[in-house]
Amino acid sequence: MKKQVIFITGTSSGLGKAIAELCYENGHIVYGSSRNPPAENPTFKELKVDVTDQQSVQHAIKHILEKEGRIDVVINNAGLGIIGPVEYLDVADVNKVWLTNVNGLLHVLQAVLPSMRHQNAGKIVSISSIASVIALPFRGVYCASKSAGDKIIQSLRMELSQTNISCCSIQAGDIKTSINENRLKVKDLEDPFYADIVKRTNHHIDEEVNKEWKRMQKEGAVDPFMNKEKLREKMAKGKVVDDEQKKANVTLESIFRVLQRLATA
Repeated sequence: MKKQVIFITGTSSGLGKAIAELCYENGHIVYGSSRNPPAENPTFKELKVDVTDQQSVQHAIKHILEKEGRIDVVINNAGLGIIGPVEYLDVADVNKVWLTNVNGLLHVLQAVLPSMRHQNAGKIVSISSIASVIALPFRGVYCASKSAGDKIIQSLRMELSQTNISCCSIQAGDIKTSINENRLKVKDLEDPFYADIVKRTNHHIDEEVNKEWKRMQKEGAVDPFMNKEKLREKMAKGKVVDDEQKKANVTLESIFRVLQRLATA
C-alpha cells in the first residue's frame, strides 16, 4: 500500500488516537483533529477542529491540501454519546449529539469531496456502531444518530458509483474508551419508574465492556501494561460494512485492512 495522506477526526484519545497512531506507524502521513489538540505530538500531526463548525472543518481541509496537495483517506471518528430515557432527554443535549454525529459527518464530507472528485480517487471511512442497527434502551438518540450516519454513507456510495472514491462504515462493538465517561446524561433522574432500571442497564453494559477487555487481555490481544491512552487493539465484537457490504470481525488491525482493501491502484 502506497503512502497515503489521511485525515482523522476525534483523535485526542480512544479509538481515533489509536487509529491515527496505527496509520502513522505504517508509514502514512496522518493529520488528526480534535477541539483541544495537545501542543505537541511526537507522532502524527494534529489540528484544532470542531466538526460542528463547518468553517472550522473547511479550514482544516484547506490547510492539508495546501501542505500535501491531496487527501487520500478520511476517517470520520468524532462522536458524542448520550444516555437517558427518551421521556427525559434534554433537547439541547440531543441537538449537541446530532450536530456532532450527523452534521459533523456532513461537514467533513462536504469539505473533502470536491478535492477527491477532482483527483477521482479517495477513501471515506465512517466509524459507526452496532447501535446503528440494534437499538439499545436509554440510548435511542445515539442509536438514531449512528443509523443516520450509516444511511448518509450508503447514499454517498451510490452517488459516487461512477468515480474511484470508495466509502464504508465500520459498525464497531464494545470498546473500552472514554466515550462512556464523556457522554451526555439526564441529570437528577429521580422518577422511580426509570431510576433503577437505567442504573442497572448502565452497570450491565459497562460490565460487558470490562469483561470483553479482560478476555482480550487473557488471550494476549492487548498488553495490560500498555499506556491506556494508546488503546492498541482494544476493539471487541463488531462488524465491518465495506463497499461490497461484506461483514467481518473488527480489530484495529482489521480497520487498517479495510483501508488496504479500499486502496486505489
